[in-house]
Amino acid sequence: MNKVERIAQALGLPDSGQDWGIEHSDSSRLLEFVEFAEALQPKNSWEMEAMAELVLQSAEEAMESGSMTEAVRQRVVGFLHVHGGAFPLALAHWSAFDHSDGWLSKSLLRAAGHVA
Repeated sequence: MNKVERIAQALGLPDSGQDWGIEHSDSSRLLEFVEFAEALQPKNSWEMEAMAELVLQSAEEAMESGSMTEAVRQRVVGFLHVHGGAFPLALAHWSAFDHSDGWLSKSLLRAAGHVA
């Protein structure tokens, strides 16, 4: 079993890909991904890292398309705030992106208290 096979199966997603969360992101499933991640009892640290990547890339796409409602935005920010300690690698990676470079998700990390 690879590092994301269990969560991929539960979400009905392929379990392949080097950047699993980025490759299988889906802005229309963002709230579902957040709810799944919040309920996840991870078997290893990679499961939460992968879920954070899936949530952040899906959120990025939702913000780019203008489809993210304020209620969903607040839910994502709450997830990042409460569970951020479970995915330090994803936080470090996504925090390095700058809004001026076209990355909108940094505003979510800022609102969750992970970047200044």
